[in-house]
Amino acid sequence: MSSSQGALQQPVGHLWHYLAVYKLHLLTEHAELIMKCLMIPMQMAVQYCICQIAYKYMRYRPEDAQLVCFMLLGNDRIREMYSHLYDDAFVGFYLTLAFYFFIFGRVYVAAVFLSLSLSVKTGVLVALPALVGTIQWLHGSLPLAGTLGIVVGGQLLLAQPLVNPIVAAIFGFASGANTSLQDYLARSHLVPGLLKDAAHRACDFESSILWKVLGKVRCDWHIKTVTSAQLLFRCNAYYFFGRRKCWVECLSRFGDSFRGKTNWNQTFKQFHQKVEMVLVLFVIGANLVSGAPAGIQLTYA
Repeated sequence: MSSSQGALQQPVGHLWHYLAVYKLHLLTEHAELIMKCLMIPMQMAVQYCICQIAYKYMRYRPEDAQLVCFMLLGNDRIREMYSHLYDDAFVGFYLTLAFYFFIFGRVYVAAVFLSLSLSVKTGVLVALPALVGTIQWLHGSLPLAGTLGIVVGGQLLLAQPLVNPIVAAIFGFASGANTSLQDYLARSHLVPGLLKDAAHRACDFESSILWKVLGKVRCDWHIKTVTSAQLLFRCNAYYFFGRRKCWVECLSRFGDSFRGKTNWNQTFKQFHQKVEMVLVLFVIGANLVSGAPAGIQLTYA
């Protein structure tokens, strides 16, 4: 695939979403208007979910939750992001639903939406350590294994037409499946660090079109993925085990899982801690992503 900036390196969910948009443009000249109309309920769902979390989190201070709702309704930058039909809108929609269901205890439903958001943009990986750690802390190892299975299985399922010749033939791909699983994981950045040097960038000088005007200057505004992963791991480890002292509960849940016990209950205090841990660590991770994803940060920070 290619774009106006050069080679496009995205997970396969990005292709499936915009394949539908492409087909819609072939059917009608009003495709863009239809897509913008579809974005309206998506934005409403995002705002509804965040407001629900705010009202439960601040149930003794409803005026503060109301202020959060007014801030969301008055944020014209979010509406602008949705009006441009960027893939951030799909990511934000799925990731908000993932956070919403996870915070309210529907772990496996949250895993489905997390996998969908990850299939569109790999920057969602910054939310994974916070979710994984919180699941182990509150629910145990069995829900953790199930969540990871759903997330990984969803990515493999969506990628089958690109990596499996049989599925490619079913979809009618004349050239078949010409991508190996390893190459797909590397170029989609689902596994950070598989690509080396300039290949870390989707728009490096060699493959770019627009950056050619800068000559040999390397537009290296990307943070190396390996460095970002190390910083993210250290921030999560410090917050969970140093700041929140969660290591005792994590070990206890690990032992309970061996005995077949799973905790699906949460107190209001644990709900508070869950919201704080997930959002604090996600905002930290979002700021470590190369390219400064303003859309995601505006929506959740």
